[in-house]
Amino acid sequence: MPKKNCLALLFVLLNCFRLSAQTGPAITIVPSNSVYCTGKSVFFMAQSATTILSYSWSVFPNRGVSFSDVSSSGFWVTFPKDLTYTVSLNATTSTGTATAKLLIPVNKNAVSVFNASLTQSGYPSELILTNYSSNAQKFEWHFNDQAQPDTTLHTRHGYTKSGNYTVKLFAYGAKGCNDTSTYSIRISDSSSVVMPNVFTPNGDGMNDIFRPRTTGILALSGWIYTREGVLLYNWSTINGYWDGRTTSGEPCTMGEYVAIIEAIGFDGKTYKMQGMVSLFR
Repeated sequence: MPKKNCLALLFVLLNCFRLSAQTGPAITIVPSNSVYCTGKSVFFMAQSATTILSYSWSVFPNRGVSFSDVSSSGFWVTFPKDLTYTVSLNATTSTGTATAKLLIPVNKNAVSVFNASLTQSGYPSELILTNYSSNAQKFEWHFNDQAQPDTTLHTRHGYTKSGNYTVKLFAYGAKGCNDTSTYSIRISDSSSVVMPNVFTPNGDGMNDIFRPRTTGILALSGWIYTREGVLLYNWSTINGYWDGRTTSGEPCTMGEYVAIIEAIGFDGKTYKMQGMVSLFR
């Protein structure tokens, strides 16, 4: 075949290739999020001016990645690591095929975790809050009885009346990858004082002190006497106690002693209690 004819045939073939390539569908991948975080699902939707007959989604790298049906028009993906992933779609129509790709930079999501411990039941009480969160750049404690958030790492929060309360810890991560955890408590609405009748101050860490169990107490005082009426020990604080010794620090012998407790509750109730307490070593 003459060289001129070969060039003409090549020109025709190239034009046919261009026409064939142009008949494929133009597709776009549209994500549901603008920020991508580990552990949070993202929905990807295919968009095209041409009716798509079939879909084939894929993610690279795909190790540890969770995803939905790869043959649907929409595709859910949960990314496990802070990497840049590639989401790809191969689409087919009656006129051809096309491929779309989207790079997804994933950031570590903050994880909000904390421990909450009340110093005592009822009120007044203090909530001790210990922060165990990770991947966070800053924190905010939000209390439903306080207008301003607390931005310290660990904190304490006092309650002086009964009610239902919530605590939320906002952990703020990179690029808006944030997390929140919540704790709810009920502070009881009445005061009470219960006086134990036996304790064992032997240093084993169990039942070593005599202390009334209280709820909602504003003020409390206690006195310990011998059966003959000799004052051995006294205190005037809510969390005061008797460790089985005299005021001078001498250990008391085993036996029965007289305990007198006077207290005032936040609800206005007053207590005047007297009872015997047995000391065993």
